[in-house]
Amino acid sequence: MTFGFAGRLTAFLITTISAVLLGLYGLGVVLPLMYPPPWSCVGFAAAGLSIWLGTAPRRGSDTAQQALSIFVLLIGVISWSEYLSGRDFGMDTLLFPDELLTTVPHPGRPAPVTGFNFALLGLALFLLRYSKGLPALIRELSAVTSIAFCHLAMLAFVFATGRGPASREIMVPLTALFFIASSVTLLASRPEGPLLSLLRSAGPAGIFARWLMPVPLILPIVTVLVRMAGQKTGVLDARNSGPILSFVDVLAAILIVWGSSTQVLRSDILRRDAEEELRRSRDELDERVQQRTLELRRSNQKLAAEVAERHRAERDLQLANATLNNVIDASPLAICALNQDGSVRKRNSAAELLRIAWAEEFREIIERAALGETSAAVEIIQERGKGLPRYLNVWASPLVRSGGERDGVLVMAVDVSERKAFELQIRQTQKLESLGVLAGGIAHDFNNLLTGIMGNASLVFEEMSSTDPQRNYLRQVISASQRASDLTRQLLAYAGKGRFVIEPVNISQLVTEISSLIRTSISRNVQLQLNLDPDIPAIEADASQIQQVVMNLVINGSEAIPEKGRVIVSTGLEDLDDAAIRSFSQSDKALSGRYVSLEVQDNGSGMDEETIARIFDPFFTTKFTGRGLGLAAVQGVVRSHKGLLGVRSTPGQGTAFRLLFPIAGSTGAPIPASRPAREVAGARGPSLAGRGTVLVIDDEAMVRETARNTLERMGYHVVEAEDGEAGIGQFAKQAGKITAVLLDFTMPGLSGLETFQRLKQIRPDVPVILSSGFNETEVARRFNGEGIAGFIQKPYTIDALASKLKQALAGSRSARA
Repeated sequence: MTFGFAGRLTAFLITTISAVLLGLYGLGVVLPLMYPPPWSCVGFAAAGLSIWLGTAPRRGSDTAQQALSIFVLLIGVISWSEYLSGRDFGMDTLLFPDELLTTVPHPGRPAPVTGFNFALLGLALFLLRYSKGLPALIRELSAVTSIAFCHLAMLAFVFATGRGPASREIMVPLTALFFIASSVTLLASRPEGPLLSLLRSAGPAGIFARWLMPVPLILPIVTVLVRMAGQKTGVLDARNSGPILSFVDVLAAILIVWGSSTQVLRSDILRRDAEEELRRSRDELDERVQQRTLELRRSNQKLAAEVAERHRAERDLQLANATLNNVIDASPLAICALNQDGSVRKRNSAAELLRIAWAEEFREIIERAALGETSAAVEIIQERGKGLPRYLNVWASPLVRSGGERDGVLVMAVDVSERKAFELQIRQTQKLESLGVLAGGIAHDFNNLLTGIMGNASLVFEEMSSTDPQRNYLRQVISASQRASDLTRQLLAYAGKGRFVIEPVNISQLVTEISSLIRTSISRNVQLQLNLDPDIPAIEADASQIQQVVMNLVINGSEAIPEKGRVIVSTGLEDLDDAAIRSFSQSDKALSGRYVSLEVQDNGSGMDEETIARIFDPFFTTKFTGRGLGLAAVQGVVRSHKGLLGVRSTPGQGTAFRLLFPIAGSTGAPIPASRPAREVAGARGPSLAGRGTVLVIDDEAMVRETARNTLERMGYHVVEAEDGEAGIGQFAKQAGKITAVLLDFTMPGLSGLETFQRLKQIRPDVPVILSSGFNETEVARRFNGEGIAGFIQKPYTIDALASKLKQALAGSRSARA
């Protein structure tokens, strides 16, 4: 049982008993003298409530406790004031009837000693909240004084019992008991006060206080009891009771002093022993402290070195972490570390851009890695709304602690969209280059065949009379051969080697001159609209090839219009930088600068991205039946002119082809829309005849035979060689006789260039005429600075060959002169 509970129990009993007595008084019950009078019961009820409030664990009613203590104090002060002044203030008639008040010793009023104790008790209750200082000392002295007075009052009541009215002036025992219980409770509620602290101390003062306390409290009681017992038995009387009781008091005092002194001596011995033990312990402690201090000093030195090393390691670690974080943040590789619950632990800007932590495409890989599975270079496709999808290579692995427990997931990803596009572009380029090589080879062999066909046909044509009906058939054969030659031009254009007749061309004038031909080639439901800039610079181009490109694009645009619509042809001038050039697919050889633009735009059905990716494939078409190389030839022409080609199209909204050509630096004269038809044959004038020996070097037997027949008809002697090695051998034997050399540009074994150089080493002044299916510009580029005497393009007629030989021999004679 704790004191708090005992104190509140004491307060409850005092309050309850007082309330019960008040109730009895209120009912008119006359109680014996050993019970307190009515106003004493009121004071004790207030005191009990004040003690209850003052000892409660939670003190939320200090004001009520203070008010009750003041009320108790007022009861004592008013009672003493009445006794001291001899006046009746009427307090005794406030609560009780006069009939009841006449039966008590003091009419409703506490006895004088009781009033004084109420004043002491009220003062102690008022100072209950103080635990230290002068207020606490006054509270304890008030409580001790009340206890002493009540103790003496109980003794006096015992002596006065049975002696008449004297006993009615003394405090009744129950009142004294209430005062003692209240005062003890007040003292015990604040044990940290100065008086109780003295009684509780272990020193000599505390010992003397505890041993001498019975002197005023117990010794009088013992003396009174001995006297009463002696008088009752007749052992003591008035004569001998004084010395005997005095002897008893002195003996009791001696015993108390002897006991307290013994306790003080024992305490002193124990103190000395404790001090000696403390001194020895202090010496041992000092020695241990010195030893420990030395050990601590050494440990501190070692710890300081370890701390310094740790600081260096921490700085190195911080530097490494900062470097690693900078590397991770600056890395183009997307890096993201996740916890097991999917929350982000660390990521760089590339990972945030790819939305690794929350994008649906990464969920399956992350979940597998969280279960311990490692994924390496997994390709995923990430959609980007209206933009092109993003191709990613993803690596994912679990993060494992030192104990083997999985701690998260590490995901790395790299965007390979550009590499994918580049690989696709490389494959497309390789495919186009392969097809270009194939087209060039086919054109070369086809030109050799056409040379034989056209040459032999022209020979027969020359032999016929002008009235021969078969002459018209040969004319058709030669004309068909010329159209087949145009087909080889397309093949060479696709191969990127189609610069046939290069001259300054004004595209705006060219489009204007062929506009009437274009309008007759497209549907009447399609309107042709020309937005041409007449002041644009000229470009270096083959006019017939540019015409073919424009015709091809306009016809394609008109055929893409289902009902009614328009095709717009626009020209202009643009300045392109490197970034703009890289946006075109065929931009590897293009340079930044000024370009002439040609755009053909229609409002037809348009194309999707998949169709756009294939439109430049040879023979690809979106029509029911396709024909020719189509846009592949257009791409070849643009590429052979070092131009750029771009396409933009939207399904249902139309298509626009944008062609850009580098300017030539000067404005070209207008080029006719169509060239005059070439004469397939004509009268051979006497000026084409000649004399001398011509060495024909060609790997195609039909070409050699055609050349030999043509030259012999012109009066020349012909020596044939099937390749470069044979030609060099023939030339070495007859170098002084040979007048000129007709050399094929493309041959197996030694090339035309190598054969040419070997011939020049044997005889530098020999005129060499090159023949090839490629155009003169391509051949001149290969033979730059080598000094060829002339060039003739396959297929050729007998007049063209004789004329070219005549010009070469004339130039050679002028050079020698």
